[in-house]
Amino acid sequence: MVAVLLVTLMSVGSSPASADSTTVPNSTVLSSKVPNSAASNLTASNLTASNSTVSNSTAQPSTSVAPPFVESDVRPDGSFVDIIEVAGRIDPVTADFVTRSLKKAKLDGAQVVVVQLNSPGSLLSDSETAELVAALTAPGQVPVAMWVGPSGARARGGAVDLLGAADFVGVGSDVEIEPFGSEPLNAKQAIGIELADIEAPVLVDFIGQLDGRTIDGQVLDTANDPTDGDDGRQVAAVRTVRFQRLGLLAQLLHNMTNPGIVFLMLTIGLALAVFEFYTGGVGMAGFIAVVCAGLGAYGLGVLPTRPLGAVLVVGSFLAFAIDVQAGQARFWTGVATVALAAGSRVLFTDGVS
Repeated sequence: MVAVLLVTLMSVGSSPASADSTTVPNSTVLSSKVPNSAASNLTASNLTASNSTVSNSTAQPSTSVAPPFVESDVRPDGSFVDIIEVAGRIDPVTADFVTRSLKKAKLDGAQVVVVQLNSPGSLLSDSETAELVAALTAPGQVPVAMWVGPSGARARGGAVDLLGAADFVGVGSDVEIEPFGSEPLNAKQAIGIELADIEAPVLVDFIGQLDGRTIDGQVLDTANDPTDGDDGRQVAAVRTVRFQRLGLLAQLLHNMTNPGIVFLMLTIGLALAVFEFYTGGVGMAGFIAVVCAGLGAYGLGVLPTRPLGAVLVVGSFLAFAIDVQAGQARFWTGVATVALAAGSRVLFTDGVS
């Protein structure tokens, strides 16, 4: 039961928890620097599934498919692109992951780091944000490009601050950029006020458009020269890419920045604690209660919370416990229900819900 619960939590995250890095050979096919070309979305979750060919002359994807991606244990040769996926609220776990990934990219000789950003905001303090920005802009750092995507992605509040720290910024179609104190901006508006440099519908197109650009005196070589495909349309293969991913524990803790999951873990933990209190000995329910309550408490420590909300939630289960001991729903059940509902409404603050 514990395993099922943890696996479920892992699957809620934006990307599957796995090994820290995966190297993918250069078999991705894309158009030659065409901002509005159509292609399959290149993400950590679907790279191994399929690849799409797109044309300079049409917006419809080609029917030809490149060979499937396979993982490689071979050390990259220095011509590869590192991809870091940042999804969900930017918390200390994410900041540490990005910082370590940047160091690894520099050590291994990546030519550019591409950060795929999809975040509703940041949970970092001002000092933590400054440290992350410093890591992104450190002298001698591998060039950093950011892409807000895929379609429907957003970058709000503190997440927008990271765009200013990148050397080059792209935005996908139908994305939302919302700086502090500003109305939401679409891709063209973000480019108009110089929050972004280009529009790229999918990540593979963004990587292709980096090819030939000069960043910090370094000319990027992210795609092979375009060639004529079997159907007469030009295609170009993206060079080797490597995904940097959160580890198992880090992914689990990062998922605790989701207020819905935090509230669920907290209520499950407290409910099982009440159940275990009225049973003889300590069983599996007690163990699960400790795990869930611990994860919920961690989330409360990371998310902006109101002490009153936490008191109401905890107090509601103390009231439930009174009627559990009595063996029937009475006055305290009503009090507990009202307290739990009120606590859930006021538990989180600063626009987190």
